[in-house]
Order: sequence, then structure tokens, then C-alpha cells
Amino acid sequence: MITMKDVARHAGVSREAVSHVFNRHGDKVRLSPATQARIIKSIRTLGYVRDENARGLVAGRTRVLAFISQGIEQYYTASALAGMMRAAGQRELFVKVFGWNFGNAEEFGKMLQHCLQSRPVGIVARGLTVVETGALSKFIHRQNIAAVVLDSSWRCPGAVRIRGNDAAGCRLALEHLRAMGHTRIAHLTGAEQSEYMILRLGGFKSAMRSLGLRLSASSLGRCGKDLDSVSACVKHWFASMRAAPTAVFCAADWMAALLLRALRQRGLRVPEDVSVIGFGDLPLSSYVDPSLTTIHQPYERLGREAVKILCSPDGRWTAAKGERLLPVELVRRESVCAPPARRSHGPAV
Repeated sequence: MITMKDVARHAGVSREAVSHVFNRHGDKVRLSPATQARIIKSIRTLGYVRDENARGLVAGRTRVLAFISQGIEQYYTASALAGMMRAAGQRELFVKVFGWNFGNAEEFGKMLQHCLQSRPVGIVARGLTVVETGALSKFIHRQNIAAVVLDSSWRCPGAVRIRGNDAAGCRLALEHLRAMGHTRIAHLTGAEQSEYMILRLGGFKSAMRSLGLRLSASSLGRCGKDLDSVSACVKHWFASMRAAPTAVFCAADWMAALLLRALRQRGLRVPEDVSVIGFGDLPLSSYVDPSLTTIHQPYERLGREAVKILCSPDGRWTAAKGERLLPVELVRRESVCAPPARRSHGPAV
């Protein structure tokens, strides 16, 4: 393997001179342009590649950004990772992925120690439990590493949290439904309350109140990731058609997809009998029938913004704290129209 000493010998200079050129400090140490050009030519001729691991041991950091998540197969995680990789590549950084068995605190701790061996300049995390978030907070404080947690993670003291603006998304959804004439609106959320479910439930309640829409306990449905639990909510809501909701706002697109099936099984049409709005804008939202009106979450941008936060404009690393909200937007497709009493046989929007 070609080393820096080989480059120095080939160029007829010291190892320190090669290091200065690699770190773009040639002008600062007054290496002549001709000497710098000779060193660069030797680097290219020999095909030398700097040992980033060795450099990291000396500097205490490498040019590696760590991405920690229990898996990357989900669309939102993969999109955030893709955005992070693009932004990192523009800064000549590299992304290394670390995983563990979700909910296993012992494995999570071992993964963090393995991550530390790579001397990352920063950590981006997604989808952590409360316990894991606490462990990460202690870790970054002890190791003095900058960190960012993304959307579905809980707040992590010492780290920046970036997420889509859930409250604004709920407001957009309900404003659209009210503009279409809906006043009886139900909300479908998860039986197991994750952070984003809690935020969107709070956003739904706040938007309902501020828009002057009636909010009742019976309008809230909780479901698991199965059709039976969603069907139970539909049965409860539509036991009496006179008091039934004319629209349902779902906390996630996967819930909305299950709801479409449950409503169809009960003989209800979407959007003619019931309008449905999701949250996320996952690919499935345009595949289901009818295609789903939803709130677009900027998953790819989350990853890009994480890298921007970890890197200041001059390339130095920063450990900024707090929370950053990214804008969301309403995506209109086919699952919303005016309620039956106000419909004038116009097209769905």
C-alpha cells in the first residue's frame, strides 16, 4: 500500500510537506507553487489515498458521519439516509450506518461503542425509544460528539431535533376539510403512542378548536397495524350514520390505507361517503385507490438538513442545540370531496 512517505520520497520533499498539501495548508507554510504541483503530481502518479482512520486517531475525528437506526428498509428512513449521503458527499464526508435490534438496550450500548471506534464527526439518529434516546444523550455528552435526531425520535438533551412541522400539517389538513364543507371530522391514531402520534394528536385537537370544529371523545379512534383494529374504529364511528363523521384525518398514510379497506368492506365509498386524509406522503399514497390526499413530509430534506447543522459554513463542527421544524405541504389527490349533504356532483379533489 502506498504511504505518505512514498509520496514524499517520490516528490523529493518531507512527509510534513505532503501533509500540508493534503490539508490545503501549502500556502500557509509557504510551500512554493512548483513544490505543491510536484507533490500533487506524485500523489496522482502513485495513486496515493490518505488513511482516514490513521488521520482520525491523530485528530480525534475522521471524516465519517454516523447514521444510527434500527433499520433502513422503511421509506422514510431510507429517504433521510439518501439526503444525508448527498449532503455529506458535497462536503467530502462519508456516511457509515450502524444498527441494532430495536428495543434491546444492551445491544444499543454496544452499537454506540462500535460507533465510537470510527471517530465520527457527528451522529444522526432516527427512530429511537425513550430509553435509547436517554442513552444517546449521555453518550454524546460524555464523548463530546455533536448529534442530530430526526422526526420520529424523542427529544434528546444535547442534540438538535429536526422534524416536519406536525402541528402545521394537521392545520393544513383540517383547513382543507373545512373548506370542502366537513364539520364532523374523526381522527385515527395509533394504539401504541409514539412521539409523532402524540404530536399529531395534539395538532389535531388544537386545529379543531381553533377552527371552531366540534371535538368529542367519540371522534378519536386508536388502531394497531392490522385491518381488524381499524375495522373496529369504523364500526364504532358508523354505528349511527346520523352522527357518523364525513371525513377522517389519519396520523399516518399506512393507517389511511387500512382505513380505505375497512370502509370499503363496510360498503362505504371514498370520497363519496367519507373523505380520508393521510400524513406522510409515502409512495403508497399514490398507489391506493382512490389515491390519497395527504400531508407531505420532507424526509429526504431531513437528512440534508442534519448534515448542514453538523457542519458550519467554514467546515468546522458545531454542536448546536434545540429543535428545527421543516415546512410540510398538502398534497391533493382523490380521497377528499364535499360531504354528501353539500355535494354538487363535482369532481373529487
